Parts: sequence; C-alpha cells; structure tokens
Amino acid sequence: MWHIPIYNRKLPKKQRVFDVEADEKGVIHRYFTQNIKGSAFVDSEDVQKQINEFLEKNAVG
Repeated sequence: MWHIPIYNRKLPKKQRVFDVEADEKGVIHRYFTQNIKGSAFVDSEDVQKQINEFLEKNAVG
C-alpha cells in the first residue's frame, strides 16, 4: 500500500487537500483528511491521475 498526497492543482500554491492509501494498481482503499476550513475539492479524474503519476514516479507495476 502507498500513502499518496492529493493536491488541488487548480490553486496557485497547489494546496494539499487529502491523502489516499492505494495499492500498486491504483485502487484506493482509504482516504485521509484533516480539518479544513471552508471547502475544497479535487475531481475524481484528477485524483486518479495523481495516483497514477505517483505510482509511475515510484516505478510500481
């Protein structure tokens, strides 16, 4: 399992929104969030893209 940070890339500072725990195939098993004031979101397509990029960078699969 990998602990992968997920960012809102639409913001200028690419704010980290939450983390996911995913396996080597990119399947999400857990979401980890912290207290966030206001609201923030990341599209599901971007979440999967970030997971895939992380796994490729770390030479998994």
